[in-house]
Amino acid sequence: MNLNGVYQEALKHNENVPVQDETVNQAEELVKQGYGGVAPTLNLTKQFFWQQTPPATTTGFSPGYQPQTALTATQPLLQGFREYEAIRKVKRARDAAQFTKQDLELSIYKQVVAAYYNILSLERDITNIQDNGKYLRDRIKDLEHLHQIGRSQLTDVLTAKSTAATNDVTEQTDRINLAQARDQFALLTGMQSDTPLDDDAAADFAPQISPVTYYLDRIKERPDVQAAKQQFEADSYGINIAKADHLPSLSLTGNYYFERPPNFRDVDWDAKVVITLPLFAGGVTQSKVREAYSTAHVSELKQSLAQRTAEQEIRAAYDSVANDLRQLKLTSENLRINEMTWKEEQRSYRFGLVNNIDVLQALSNYITARRSYDSNRFNLKRDFLTLKAASIIK
Repeated sequence: MNLNGVYQEALKHNENVPVQDETVNQAEELVKQGYGGVAPTLNLTKQFFWQQTPPATTTGFSPGYQPQTALTATQPLLQGFREYEAIRKVKRARDAAQFTKQDLELSIYKQVVAAYYNILSLERDITNIQDNGKYLRDRIKDLEHLHQIGRSQLTDVLTAKSTAATNDVTEQTDRINLAQARDQFALLTGMQSDTPLDDDAAADFAPQISPVTYYLDRIKERPDVQAAKQQFEADSYGINIAKADHLPSLSLTGNYYFERPPNFRDVDWDAKVVITLPLFAGGVTQSKVREAYSTAHVSELKQSLAQRTAEQEIRAAYDSVANDLRQLKLTSENLRINEMTWKEEQRSYRFGLVNNIDVLQALSNYITARRSYDSNRFNLKRDFLTLKAASIIK
């Protein structure tokens, strides 16, 4: 399976993704509730009221039973503008939730990239070690034959066997690391741990990278930075919402009656305008204002931290890619030279020009160069994709 297929499976099996989806849905509903707060309300009420019946001699008395049925409409006209600030706040909170979801998906992608190429690197390293084991076993057979005919010493055979045993230990260590990496891969993606992965890190992969400023200029497009920005703006609106409690409010209420007590039977409707001017609330309003300022300041600091963290991540990824590219040239040349040396040492040994230790050392250097080159190759692909993800480049 290729990298994109693995990533899609990881998205399906990560519980945090649907959790964040629900957070976005909740934010959407809060926006709808905000608009509902400035819309009129309409209620049908049925009232049953009993009181002690006054003496019959009492003039203008109200009857003991007073039923009432009314259709009531209420329209808030002014609430210190807090309702409009509240709508702006929940909109920004909704946008922050959406960007947070995008950042979560990006984080999962980075984890998948790291796990994917770690597995490929370990599998390739095991292949190199197995090839080394094959070379060593062939070497041991040749040395044992030469020892039997008196052209090689027993120490040559033992040295080769010792090197082969060390190689087997290295292979086993890699297999343990691979099993652990596969288990982590299964946990991350929900896929079977033994799922075959496509090796897309071509040997000639050497991407061109732009100056670091190109990647840093894209920081503002990162979802984590955008989420922090939107949250700061949302919390800034909270300041005006808190201040609105100092301002007067105005509302209009109207009633249409279907049933009324006898003394109001000829009155079918009424309306009222209510103006409320807050005078004193025990310091609660001012405390809420200070709390809102503090909340906004915290969000501002988090926004600054998100930007600095993003810059650090991009610079680190850029440096890794630049180092990988430089290292790739060196490891490629080192591999070429060590392969030539090993082949030449084998040829020279047949003519008695070098000893067994020289051949084993040349083989060890060649395999080490292969392992280093392949490791560098996978690191480059991983770091390059991480750099693109960190700077939001598709």
